[in-house]
Amino acid sequence: MKKCKLVIVIMVLLIIWGTWVNYQPHRQEEIIAGEGVTEVSQLSDYYPDLAGSNGDTKIYTLKGEDEGGTAVILGGSHANEIAGVIASINVVESGQVEAGRVMVIPHANASAITNRKPLQGDPWRITLDPEDPDSRHIRYGSRYTHPLDQWPTPEEYTHVSGELDFPGTEGRNLNRVHPGQSSGTLTEQISYALFALLEEEEVDMVFDLHEAGVDSNLPNHIITHPESIYLGSEVYLDMEFAGYSFHLEQSNMDFRGLSHREMGEKTEAYAILSETANPYQGNYFIDSSPEAIMSGEEPGYQRIIAERNVIPAKEDLAMNNRVAAQLMIINQSIKQLGSFYPEKEINFNFPEPEEVRDKGVVEFLN
Repeated sequence: MKKCKLVIVIMVLLIIWGTWVNYQPHRQEEIIAGEGVTEVSQLSDYYPDLAGSNGDTKIYTLKGEDEGGTAVILGGSHANEIAGVIASINVVESGQVEAGRVMVIPHANASAITNRKPLQGDPWRITLDPEDPDSRHIRYGSRYTHPLDQWPTPEEYTHVSGELDFPGTEGRNLNRVHPGQSSGTLTEQISYALFALLEEEEVDMVFDLHEAGVDSNLPNHIITHPESIYLGSEVYLDMEFAGYSFHLEQSNMDFRGLSHREMGEKTEAYAILSETANPYQGNYFIDSSPEAIMSGEEPGYQRIIAERNVIPAKEDLAMNNRVAAQLMIINQSIKQLGSFYPEKEINFNFPEPEEVRDKGVVEFLN
């Protein structure tokens, strides 16, 4: 009898432990709304069918006392492109708006933060200060909606326009399914809700914060819809004067599903996508530890940089620098919006990029 009771106790403890272990990678980090946040809402407010699903996510609004334009910041369209997520959280926890309105979605694809790419050893979270075990942790996910939230994955995904076919996994990639559809998959419904937000709130400017592998042709890029290219050109010059070496491109109008292309065409918002350099995407990284992720000193990519003279420079790979670059793009874009259209001015105070580079991202979190 005693042995039977002991077995039952052990089984109960194993179930509790297993449930906890399974829960940890699916737990969202706490985002602490700063004094500038005037409202916290849900993406499902714009498409109620998302409520209760893993695609629903929080929207943090910072609204000033004076009228002005409206900007939306999307972090985490790809949940492993972590600098955009951290930049978004910095804005939520330290930003202040005096005129106009800024709406921030740190996890645009909330399902993707519960997912990780198989067999790559990606962490499920990173510690923002690796030397302090009690430091803030940020979720680290995948570029894809979790397959259990969108099952099964077909061999081929056809964009809602019917104009372009992708491999089936791209149907779980938020930045391939825009503008989405209400009757579609979870990823398409997330996209549909984002477009509903842009329309309902009459958004003037939308940022989609991304990162790209050092060995690709996209790191350190600003990409805009053709109708936004004149504004993007001014931002590009501002970035150069500030010491950030970026490239400017406009949307390929034949390539459907990308945020800057679809949002720029189907809404009134000026659509901008930013790409900083992430050494943990691509084919060469060998160290995915939180320490390497924060410092940017990843040995596999450092070797590739040395062999190929890859741009961007080594120092750009540190997390503080990548987050600072994302914040600089937001800052300069909002300034240019107000310069071209005074009635859309947004008086927005948030962590100065140079301070983030010098003091680190932790300094601007609550």
